[in-house]
Amino acid sequence: MNSWLMKSFWAKLHTHRFSPLAIIAWLVLGLSFLTRLILFVRSWYNLELNIKSLVGIFAIGFLYDVVVASFICLPIAIYIWLMKDSWFRKKWNNRLLKFIFFF
Repeated sequence: MNSWLMKSFWAKLHTHRFSPLAIIAWLVLGLSFLTRLILFVRSWYNLELNIKSLVGIFAIGFLYDVVVASFICLPIAIYIWLMKDSWFRKKWNNRLLKFIFFF
């Protein structure tokens, strides 16, 4: 991956204090949608499809995914909320957030 692109990504990640939460939430929602779509395509022949069931599959699934994303983001939100701003800008906090982001 391009070094400039990664630096730009991390610069955008730290434009706002709570921006890591938005990125994590979007990743969780995107991966959940992709998983649901793959499972939907794989079980295409076993489903009785109509518009109501199709909307139900994706709408109810999206609501469940929002709950899962909020549970994943809650500990990070509490950490960021309780962290002093001077500590939040430190290099060790940047490394800790990168560790949390990738693991």
